[in-house]
Amino acid sequence: GMDGVGGLNHFLLPKNNGASDASAGERYGDTAMEVLINGLLKRGARRGNLEAKVFGGARVLSGATMLAIGDGNIAFVTEFLNREGIPVVSKDVGGTRSRRIHYQPSTGRAWVQHVQSTARDPDHQQEVAYLNRLKTQPVAGEVEVW
Repeated sequence: GMDGVGGLNHFLLPKNNGASDASAGERYGDTAMEVLINGLLKRGARRGNLEAKVFGGARVLSGATMLAIGDGNIAFVTEFLNREGIPVVSKDVGGTRSRRIHYQPSTGRAWVQHVQSTARDPDHQQEVAYLNRLKTQPVAGEVEVW
C-alpha cells in the first residue's frame, strides 16, 4: 500500500465466541482483523493510510448453516471496517464460486480469479476439512503481513 506495507487474512467465521487459545482465535474474523491491523501498524503503516480490499463470502459449501457463513462474514467485515474508519477500495463478494486471490503486497495490487468449485476440487475439500476440524479442535488462523 501507500506506506509500502501490506497484508491479508483468511477467516471462516466472523466472531470468536469463547475460544481462549489466541492462535486458534485468528480463524475468527474479529481476531484476524485485529492481528492484521496491529501487524501493519508495527511495520510502519499509518492508520490514516489503511485501506481494504474485501474478497470472498461465497456460498461454496452445502448445508443450511454453511450457506449463512459467507453472508455473515460479508456483514461482519463491512461493519468492522466501517467502525474502524478503514475505506474499502475494492471488493468482490458473495456468489457461489470460490475465489483464488492474487496479491502483491509491495504495490497493494490484488486481483481475483473465480473458480467453479466442485466436491472433487482440492480447494473445496480443504475448506470442508477445515470446517470439520473447527468443530472438534482448535485450528490456527491465517494472517500474513509483509
